[in-house]
Amino acid sequence: MPTRDDIQHCLLTSLRRLGDARSVEHGVVTSAATGALALIDPASLGPRARFALRLANAGLGAAVVWASLRDEPQLQDQPGLRGGLTAGAAGLTLAAAELGEAADARFQQRLQRAGVPAPRLAMALGAVAATAASWWFSKRSADQRELEELERLFDDEQPALEEQLVDIPAPARALVEALLERSEDHGSYELRAQLKLARAVEYLGEDEEAFYPGIGFAIPEGSPLAVPGNANFPVVGRYTALDDRSFDVAVTVLDGRLANLFVQPAADWTEQQHLEWFEQGRDVQELPGWPTPAQLEFLVETREGLKPLG
Repeated sequence: MPTRDDIQHCLLTSLRRLGDARSVEHGVVTSAATGALALIDPASLGPRARFALRLANAGLGAAVVWASLRDEPQLQDQPGLRGGLTAGAAGLTLAAAELGEAADARFQQRLQRAGVPAPRLAMALGAVAATAASWWFSKRSADQRELEELERLFDDEQPALEEQLVDIPAPARALVEALLERSEDHGSYELRAQLKLARAVEYLGEDEEAFYPGIGFAIPEGSPLAVPGNANFPVVGRYTALDDRSFDVAVTVLDGRLANLFVQPAADWTEQQHLEWFEQGRDVQELPGWPTPAQLEFLVETREGLKPLG
């Protein structure tokens, strides 16, 4: 049964994702809210109710602007300017409300004359579709700009390690993505951005065909840095292998950059299990390969230790 801390963590994560203009949650909620407000006919409302509707529209517009400015580099250290632009957007929405309501009434009349049986519903569905399409194209545009910027940063680097860098193997990339997607805290957004153009540091042991349960990453200079800068990412993936022993898949962060993905004996091993493993000369290199995300149980660090993600 989820604890109060688990519920609070889920709520905070959801709220943070709502503030990310590129998140699915933001797109769904803003589209639904736009449609719900469009269902209301301003002409049918009294002065107070109409003013409340205008405030709701202005608030929704301000929330969208605030979220869309989140990743603007020039506003990162200027929350006051971001707030001012958001307030300005809300003010413009209120100032244009009367004109918007007049246009709304004319459009509704056209739909009625065209024989549309439920014009307000049709307008609401149109508003949902338009908002969702706008969110999708904005997300694609922002992702493309970010990718181009990271490519430029990588191209500008000195290729001193180029011969040692390779593409990240697909199974390893899938694991990192799965771990980072389970949290919106601890620099997850910046780490996901880094992963898009990260390379793997190639390691060849005595047996080039053997599996090595660890891989290092090279991140372009100038990439957005995660905070905390030096830590294990708090979400780990647990699975069983080698005679039903448990193992943890984890990611480390150094100097704000993705550093390593690795597999280690799980944190739930007893001292006796560690001792037996050592005495038998066993090693995690006996693992046959990387697990898949579907094999993992995702856990998160809490004050009481690792707990399953609710």
